[in-house]
Amino acid sequence: MLDVLRQQPRSIRALPFTSGALLDVALELVGASFGNVQAIDWTRGSLEIIRQRGFQEEFLQHFKSVTPDDRSACGFALKTRKTVVISDLADDKSLSPQSRSVILGAGVRAVQSVPIVSTSGAFIGILSTHFSAAHQPPNAELNMMESLARAAADLIVSRRAQAKTVETASAETKDAIASSHELLERIDKMTVRRIGKSLL
Repeated sequence: MLDVLRQQPRSIRALPFTSGALLDVALELVGASFGNVQAIDWTRGSLEIIRQRGFQEEFLQHFKSVTPDDRSACGFALKTRKTVVISDLADDKSLSPQSRSVILGAGVRAVQSVPIVSTSGAFIGILSTHFSAAHQPPNAELNMMESLARAAADLIVSRRAQAKTVETASAETKDAIASSHELLERIDKMTVRRIGKSLL
């Protein structure tokens, strides 16, 4: 499957995405040792980790909630809505000292954070892959990751739309049933009154 994806990026659209499957495919595609998927929480304006591979508690706690003001790869990606690559964390000074320390302490030397954004522009979250050695991804790798993230976002948006349609249809059906019951009750009352008058 991965060879097919590398040769035919459009076949990404056929993948049965879940956040776990998305992360597993991404890690295998780029040969990364660690990774996570963060979903946007619009009520807080922050990213929340919903799936991860390879990280320990210190990392997970530090990046439990990330805002656009956080100086981290995923924070930068959230702020700019663009892919962020840090090829060697040992030489990079853009991250906050604490984030840099936590990431290096987790055994990570490089990271790439890719926004999960649909074709229509709906922002879903961030897909990050982390490497245990310095890593500058070639353009083909970045294009593949962005295609993967976009396909996942499109599927999520489609499923949400379908769920909303079903929910709306269900609500309309319930309203129709309720209205029918009210109408039947009114008819029954009118019938009773008519019968009562005819007996007078």
